[in-house]
Amino acid sequence: MSDAVLSRIRALLATPRGREATYTPRPCLTEQNLQAWESKHEVTLPDEYRVFLREIGNGGTMPGSYCDFEIEPLAKVKGVSSAATSFPVTMARFRKRFRQLKIEGRPDDGVLFPELEAFWEDGPPPGCLVFGQYPSSDALFLVTAGDLCGSVWCGVCYGIPETGRAHKPVGFLTWFADVLTELLDEPSAE
Repeated sequence: MSDAVLSRIRALLATPRGREATYTPRPCLTEQNLQAWESKHEVTLPDEYRVFLREIGNGGTMPGSYCDFEIEPLAKVKGVSSAATSFPVTMARFRKRFRQLKIEGRPDDGVLFPELEAFWEDGPPPGCLVFGQYPSSDALFLVTAGDLCGSVWCGVCYGIPETGRAHKPVGFLTWFADVLTELLDEPSAE
């Protein structure tokens, strides 16, 4: 799957847009850079994020009308000290919550996982890295440990998972390709 998504990302980045708002990746990291970072911090990065850092870039930016869409370089991600600890939301909890939302609808306050609220007072929840922000300035985080490892979440309302049509969490490359498609006003691949 990642080869097709990687090809889609490369095509999106390579297509001239006739506008100045394009995503500009930073230089890629090497496998040795990634292994050194993982060894130093005792964290194993999710596979799709590793591919992104090696094949697309060590972060990057795209100008936005309010704030920039930004993916931080690996050296600037937040939450490293607890990234190897399990993320507090399990796959069982995730599925149960989405079944509940299907019946009851979304809560008025928008909070899907209230158990994440307390963590944000001191920084991101354990088991994740805050790696960037949407053009709305909402934080983006990647789950690095636990059942939902590799899934991307938005920090709004203490944590909203990025999901596909079937309410399944999406990995980094699929998330990035979809966001890039949306930001570049391209028709969706779905």
